[in-house]
Amino acid sequence: MLPDGLDSTTQPCLGGMVGLVSGCDVQAQRPPATLEERRRIQEMYREKVKERKIRIYQNALEEVIRREKASSMRHVVFKVPFNTHFGQNLFLIGSDEMLGNWAAEQAVSMVWTQNNIWTCELKFPREATRVEYKYLIKEGSHMIWEPGQNHVIDLRRLEALARPTMSGGAEAAHVIQDSWGRGDAQGVYAGVS
Repeated sequence: MLPDGLDSTTQPCLGGMVGLVSGCDVQAQRPPATLEERRRIQEMYREKVKERKIRIYQNALEEVIRREKASSMRHVVFKVPFNTHFGQNLFLIGSDEMLGNWAAEQAVSMVWTQNNIWTCELKFPREATRVEYKYLIKEGSHMIWEPGQNHVIDLRRLEALARPTMSGGAEAAHVIQDSWGRGDAQGVYAGVS
C-alpha cells in the first residue's frame, strides 16, 4: 500500500518513497534563501559580470593594439630572378634587424617561385628609414655573396611613392623587383609597385 499522494509509478529510493520508475530523478526543494545568502549571490554575480566586462575590454584593447602595430609596419616584398642549382637557396641579408644585421646565420630565407623568381615578405617598423641589403646564396655551409654595391631602400620615400591598398582598406605590400648584382639606390624605385 502506498502513502497518500503517491501513485504506482513511484519507486523506493535510498530510504524513502520518492522518484520515478526510471530511478531517483528527484529535485530537492531548497528552502528560500536568506537575505544574507541572496546578497552574497548577487555580489558573486556582480563580480562575474565585472570580470567578463574586463575580459571584453581587454580583448578589445588587445585587438586595437594589434591593428595599430600592423598599420605601423611597412610591408615590403622582395623579388629577384636567379637560376640556382639543386641544393642552393637564396637569402636576403642587410643592415636592419629584420635582415639579420649582416649576420649570415640570421639572413632571411627566400622562397623559389615560378620562372626562378625568389621572393620574401618582410614588415619593417615605421621607425626604420633606410635599409641596405644584398642577396646571398647558401649551399650547405658554402656561401656566395651577391657582387657589386648594396641595394638601398629609403623606406620613407618608398611609402611616399605609393601606398597601395587592397579591397577592404588593408595596406598592400610594396614590391621591390631587383636584379642580381645590380645594387644601387637609383634602380630600386624603378621596380617598386
